[in-house]
Amino acid sequence: MSDSVNIIKNQEKKRIRKEKNKRLFRAMFDRKMVRVGAVGVALFILIAIFAGVIAPHDPNATDVSAILQTPNKVHLLGTDQYGRDTLSRIIYGSRISLIIGVLAVSISCVAGLTIGLISAYFGGWVDMIIMRLCEVVISIPAIMINIALIAIFGNTIYDLAVILGISTIPGYIRMMRAMALNIRRSDYVQVAQMQGARSFYIMLRHVLPNSISPLLVMMMTNVGTTILAEAGLSFLGIGITIPIASWGSMVNQGRAYLISNPILAIAPGLCVSLLVICLNTLGDGVRDAIDPRLRGEV
Repeated sequence: MSDSVNIIKNQEKKRIRKEKNKRLFRAMFDRKMVRVGAVGVALFILIAIFAGVIAPHDPNATDVSAILQTPNKVHLLGTDQYGRDTLSRIIYGSRISLIIGVLAVSISCVAGLTIGLISAYFGGWVDMIIMRLCEVVISIPAIMINIALIAIFGNTIYDLAVILGISTIPGYIRMMRAMALNIRRSDYVQVAQMQGARSFYIMLRHVLPNSISPLLVMMMTNVGTTILAEAGLSFLGIGITIPIASWGSMVNQGRAYLISNPILAIAPGLCVSLLVICLNTLGDGVRDAIDPRLRGEV
């Protein structure tokens, strides 16, 4: 009898969770901000995935007879100082930005989430050491950390993803720690502790699921800031190495021709801005939909 009651209870919990997820999904996509941001981000992702099909030319192919051409029928956005097609390089550059942005945020989120949970649940000297280290890292400008790590480890795509991820880990640690401490005081967590549940089980079963929504919003925003950071490093000449197409390096190379051929710098710079705006718009819309105070439910 008790087994059948438990089965019914579990089925009811699953049904309630499913209905809650449906309502949340509807609440998100009922918002114009979310739809606009999602369409923009999806468009950039599709361009990155199908760059080999969409790009009209090889992004690294040089043509000395077509140096610094203005937009024309063959080269829709003209060519750079090496005769390379600007449009093709912009299309392939979307891959670099998205790969680095997503990888860096994934690394920082997983590391920050794990360390933040450890800090909150062990407390004491473990918490103190982790928080002091976070404060030290946060007190140093991120660009200085990035430059130092690039000098040590290099500037390949995956090196940059790890380096940019490391510099944003403290933010996730502090956020996860604060949420874990708050959820830890909840009634259902205290009941679980009284029933003998282990800390590891409580973290996975109660703390982590209730932290997903704000972490998701933070990740979306951080993808945009990471893409900006990569573009900034490439603009300074210490990011992605030439001849790999990168929006930041294209802006850096194009600034020498702002008078004669301004599109070389404006086009990739505009792409960076549009992608970051779409990501931030999507993140803000998801945050507004997730937060019941902003939905007017409380």
